[in-house]
Amino acid sequence: MVLEIPSHDSSVACIRDNLQDVPKMPGCYLIWRSEELIYVGVSGKVWTKDNPKTSHLNQRLSDHFRGTKSDVFPIKVFERIVLKQITGDEIQAVTNGTLEIRHLARDYIRTNLTFTFATTTDFKLAEKTETLIRKGSLGQKPLLNPLD
Repeated sequence: MVLEIPSHDSSVACIRDNLQDVPKMPGCYLIWRSEELIYVGVSGKVWTKDNPKTSHLNQRLSDHFRGTKSDVFPIKVFERIVLKQITGDEIQAVTNGTLEIRHLARDYIRTNLTFTFATTTDFKLAEKTETLIRKGSLGQKPLLNPLD
């Protein structure tokens, strides 16, 4: 059995208001740039019904879209997408310490990306779904984290 992941047609913008509607449950999520699949992730490894306050979709997506320093997603967005389009002034601001690359990535994420997700209480099901999608089960592999 595989989780039913909504397509990019039902995706929502990466803005704070939309993140507030993401449930605090485990699941699988997809991040899109228009119709291009950018990233597939999963959350909920340590989530339990008795301890639902951590390891859930809401927390994971919030980390991605805030550009949290410890989160690898904004770094991948910077390396593979944003770096190609930064200006000389932005490079100078980064080297001067007045701008961080995670902020450039965060701004790109908030402006250009959308997400979809499906919830589950079975982390193994979410993980299996993530693997299948990263291997191309939706007709394309994600740009940032494909699997062979």
